[in-house]
Amino acid sequence: MNGYRRLLIAVAGAGLLSLTAATTAGASTGRASTSADPGSGTGNVSGTVTLAGTAKPVKGVCVNVIETSDNTTVGTSTPTTKTGAWSLDGIPASTDYTAVAGNCGGVGKYVGQWYDDENYQSDATQFAVSSGATTTGIDFSLAKGGAVAGKVTDSVTKKPVAGILVIALWTTDDSASTYSACTGAKGTYKLEGVPTSGAKMEFVPNACGTTSTYDTVFYLDAPDYASATVVPISAGKTTKDINQTVTAGG
Repeated sequence: MNGYRRLLIAVAGAGLLSLTAATTAGASTGRASTSADPGSGTGNVSGTVTLAGTAKPVKGVCVNVIETSDNTTVGTSTPTTKTGAWSLDGIPASTDYTAVAGNCGGVGKYVGQWYDDENYQSDATQFAVSSGATTTGIDFSLAKGGAVAGKVTDSVTKKPVAGILVIALWTTDDSASTYSACTGAKGTYKLEGVPTSGAKMEFVPNACGTTSTYDTVFYLDAPDYASATVVPISAGKTTKDINQTVTAGG
């Protein structure tokens, strides 16, 4: 798992899925946009989320504000309103913020995005929050994605395997992931908000609080990203039966 530039591996609480500390060691945590002294105290942040290529507001997505200096989430918005509006109050004054928007709780039809119109946190634009003021215009334009669903089983026993981390990787970059999920007791999984450019699926053991001797594998029975089969993704639809067996190592 080390070395991935996480696109949007979600957010805790009401947020996306589990926003993994999105950059690797030594990587930039965002493009600076201001160096003004923000003062002390707290301020507010607000913006609007629209559908990509339109002015249509997007309702029901969440935004996380991230402090880039230590890569922590300082707040998660409630779901956007019918006007696409979001806001967060009581954010400590600082020049070191960026934000990420996506499906609340990892469930939804939109592909996540970093501010300002970026796929990676390392490319995200930073903004300041000043004491007693509201930073406005932190806007996002989200595209509709699709979903992937399937089941993981043991290659020998054919029984379902729980606790396998399933990751959807972009076909354009083996270090960029969209969403991830752990297989349940019946070995099933479903990932939403996957880009329509398609995905390569990675199945990783020992990353969901379980311990096993299974080896990492890519769909379909591939040993690495380069040889993995691309899973087609359509907006608003679920690509089903993306099933994979896992094999215990020696």
